[in-house]
Amino acid sequence: MPVILPATAEGYQHAAEVLSGGGVVVLPTDTVYGLAARADLSDAVRIIYKLKARSSGKLLPVCVTGVEQAAYICNISPLARQLMSEFWPGPLTLVVPSRKAAGTLALRCPNVGWVRAFADSGFDNPLVLTSANISGEKPPDLVSDIRRILAEQVDLILDGGRALSHQPSTILRVEKEQITLLRPGALTGDKLAKYVIAGVER
Repeated sequence: MPVILPATAEGYQHAAEVLSGGGVVVLPTDTVYGLAARADLSDAVRIIYKLKARSSGKLLPVCVTGVEQAAYICNISPLARQLMSEFWPGPLTLVVPSRKAAGTLALRCPNVGWVRAFADSGFDNPLVLTSANISGEKPPDLVSDIRRILAEQVDLILDGGRALSHQPSTILRVEKEQITLLRPGALTGDKLAKYVIAGVER
């Protein structure tokens, strides 16, 4: 069974150590609980795919500390940078072209204490960060449910209480100067009203 700690400064420090060593951690975010692992450690990433029963063809979102780190791993257009500056940290995931490989990456910068705590402690590796649920099922609200569903091969769970939102992050794809809504979510349409956004993809 995984270790469960409160989402406090001590919990954040322990989580950074576990992640740095290649572990898998459940973290509270500004929307739902997320499964996290270092994005550069393939074995840890494979565990997340297994836990979620997620197809290996579906890329996992990557958590970054802000615009600067995002620009290091992806090509950030002026429009994408504007969205990041306005809505990050927050419940917005942006799909943008990758610098490191062909295709795109989905980038997320949640508004939650551990993001800054990790960076302040010197742990600034990009993380894969995806909702802590079996693919296709509703993300659990409470750590007790997460432990029951995903206990296998999770090394640590940080308990931040009930999830802040029943909705995951809003996902937008940004290609040059065009925005497409891929998934509605916690960032509501009225906050994005000044942007021209194409409809939801099916």
